Amino acid sequence: MIKEIDQRNFDTINEESKILFFEKFTKRLDASSSSEIINASNISGFTGTPEKIINNSKKEHDSIINAGLDYLQSISPVMGFTFKGEAEFIPDPYITKTYGGSQVVHYQQYYRGVPIFQMGRSVQFTNKNVIQNVTGESIYITEDISLIPQLNTKEAFKVANNYMLDNRIYEYIDSWGIKTNVDFNDTSNYEPSIIVKYSLPSEPTVLSQGPFASVIPSHLVVFFTGKAYRLGWYFVINFNQPPAQYDAIISADDKSSPEVLYFHETSKYYPKGKGKVYQFSGGIAPKRIKFPVDINDLAVEIDGRLPSGFPRDWIEKDKTLGNNTIAVLGNTSNSLKGKVVKSNIHFSPKDPNGDDQKVLNIFYFCNIMHDFFYLLGFDESAGNFQKINFNFVGPGNDPVIAKAHKGKVNGTATMRTPVDGQSPEMNMGLVEGTGRHTAFDSDVVFHEFVHGVTNRLVGGKFNSRALEMPQSGGMGEGWSDYFALTFRNYFFNTEKNVSGDWVTGNSGGVRSHAYDDNYPGTYGQIGKKPYTGVHQIGEIWCATLMYMTRKLVVNFNKHKAYNLAWQVIIDGIKLTSPNPSFLTARNSIIQAIDDLIVIGKFKSILNKSELIKAKSIFWEAFAKFGMGINASSSHSGLTGIKEDFKTP
Repeated sequence: MIKEIDQRNFDTINEESKILFFEKFTKRLDASSSSEIINASNISGFTGTPEKIINNSKKEHDSIINAGLDYLQSISPVMGFTFKGEAEFIPDPYITKTYGGSQVVHYQQYYRGVPIFQMGRSVQFTNKNVIQNVTGESIYITEDISLIPQLNTKEAFKVANNYMLDNRIYEYIDSWGIKTNVDFNDTSNYEPSIIVKYSLPSEPTVLSQGPFASVIPSHLVVFFTGKAYRLGWYFVINFNQPPAQYDAIISADDKSSPEVLYFHETSKYYPKGKGKVYQFSGGIAPKRIKFPVDINDLAVEIDGRLPSGFPRDWIEKDKTLGNNTIAVLGNTSNSLKGKVVKSNIHFSPKDPNGDDQKVLNIFYFCNIMHDFFYLLGFDESAGNFQKINFNFVGPGNDPVIAKAHKGKVNGTATMRTPVDGQSPEMNMGLVEGTGRHTAFDSDVVFHEFVHGVTNRLVGGKFNSRALEMPQSGGMGEGWSDYFALTFRNYFFNTEKNVSGDWVTGNSGGVRSHAYDDNYPGTYGQIGKKPYTGVHQIGEIWCATLMYMTRKLVVNFNKHKAYNLAWQVIIDGIKLTSPNPSFLTARNSIIQAIDDLIVIGKFKSILNKSELIKAKSIFWEAFAKFGMGINASSSHSGLTGIKEDFKTP
């Protein structure tokens, strides 16, 4: 671990300032030809711009990417463009689509060709190509910003390296409650050299690898502190030891006293064949499973939208290497080789606790999650993890590199997820206190895999930093716990509501409370102890979704309830703009269920009246945990949160 830092000031603006902001925006709207709806409670306390704008027009569009850009131009007085009113938003060319037919185009905000850090907008369309709303955050630039760096990228990286050397934490408690000692690579003698540099306003540059795990990409960004616009060098830094990834931004506008503006860890902790695997955890005896599992054993209702040949084979030739997952032992290239039996590949590790079993189990867990989420819409066009994209959509060449280590790893279990076209890396290690391995526990492997899913879906598959704000990161943890638990729970009569209990040997799991109906945390407690870190914040989000799912089961049945909850939550994730608050994600979930109500059914298992009932249950769950209709949040940080317990 390296000490994190963020120089932005997220203190909420007061009500008087909010009213002044709203008056300014009202005047800007009056001066424009737009007819959008903006509420005062919707103004971000950090940027001073509206987090959501509702479009009243019913116009249908041919090209939604261009329509989104034109729409952002038309509402430029309230959207946060340059001080001259010039719109600078660059679209993600891949359109996100939900099961219910909504479509989302994500746009990154730029200033004269330089990206503005963590500022972006998402334009949501109906299945008729009608713009519904714009969400996200952008900044209104009121002054000319110099884009000429006063120190170059090599000088800036030396500042970052000195910070890393001075702020290393050699002992910490990771997200699974395990005390970890860290032995870092020695980077003290690293002298960066430029491999390639491009003549663009943001000056994209690649620095040499040196003692790091990979070459170091960098480019200029505008970093908004809440009061000032700072030009900075942005770096993505990967370590071999410990296996971790960090984002760093070093000020580039003052050579005499450069500052570390931002330093943040982005690693997320935590052929036909047969294999003898732990189906859910090492606490249940291994079982021989067919690879791939039968489509009807994935718990998801099928409705005829799948490509031919799904699920495709997990195995290439005779090893734990495939299109979706490459499973190996630690940092080696040693995959597990199976035995050919009547044209099938059989994997039968002799030692149920040995290294071969670890590799096989992580291979099984990652593949079953791949197929499960594929059925819910995390496919090639959404940016899933595959070497070959058989529908020829997206770049491909990014199967999960799943590493089962002999001993412990820093963080106990980790997942790093770069943008689409680059492989995520999962690391599973031993819990020394119990002698149990995370590769044998679905709580851990599924949790980490879901980090990859949400990182690709929120904000679009080319934005791998869309869950970095406190509420956003908390939801990343909450989604991961939720899917890890509910996938398992579908197959058992007794609900499991604690995470990590087997691998840590703690019957209460690794979270502060069980995710049952008595979970005590609510939205208004975010930012107050103990709800200040992403794992604690994520508990509130997971508890909400677990409660929602239980209520659906009571009103329908398990199969209908779980399928509806899973699909609506995934569709909600797809609709969510970068670095959202809980309320932004709440609204996306409600939009996803509304889409299904418009269609009038969900697959062949729920009709319109049942969906209307389900929507009321969704609101009941949100209201129970303080995210009722009148709840508000001035941004996605830890301040400016007001909870509410009322349903519409």
